[in-house]
Amino acid sequence: MAETLRLAVGVLGDIVSLLRYLVPVFTFRRIIMNRSVEEFSCFPYVATLLGCLAYGWYGFPVVSIGWQNLPLALINSTGALIQIIFILIYFWFAPAKKKKRVSLMLFPVIVVSCVTALVSTLALHDHQSRKVLVGSVGVVSTVIMQASPLVVVKYPPPLDIFHLWGNFWRFSHRRVRRDPPPHGDILLGLGDRAHHVIVAKVQNFTKSPTPLC
Repeated sequence: MAETLRLAVGVLGDIVSLLRYLVPVFTFRRIIMNRSVEEFSCFPYVATLLGCLAYGWYGFPVVSIGWQNLPLALINSTGALIQIIFILIYFWFAPAKKKKRVSLMLFPVIVVSCVTALVSTLALHDHQSRKVLVGSVGVVSTVIMQASPLVVVKYPPPLDIFHLWGNFWRFSHRRVRRDPPPHGDILLGLGDRAHHVIVAKVQNFTKSPTPLC
């Protein structure tokens, strides 16, 4: 029964997470049509890529025992692929100054991900130690990922709503597995929602159409 519940919660969480990863599709449709990144920032996608790489690695048998975290590995691998596509599109249409900025943001993500993978594989020889290391990187990356929409003043309600729902299902999944729950993720998700409501009220929706970030 517990295993069935864990699987059900994991699948529901994966569905919500996938929808969250796909929300920026409308932004990139606009970028492609206008052949310009306009005022959009690439930071949320780079931050999300870091989180996906960390938790995707956490779900693989090198870190977890067997495939007990297969849904986690699958959804985060898919999320990483989606973010890479978004970043490549952004990079293609960005001016030289923003391309340099994207490169500077990607460099630490690549370094942290590679170092984490190498240390957890070669230097640590038991699953618990690997979970602690990769899980710690995952926690930090998740905080950055969840806080990243706050650097963008305008963003669509679906983005922070899916962030919040994704946090709720991740919380439920970890409670079922008796892993440390992501209280900080939920607080940041609520912060994203409150941030959007406050900004929307201040601007009173009188400015240009809200860009999707």
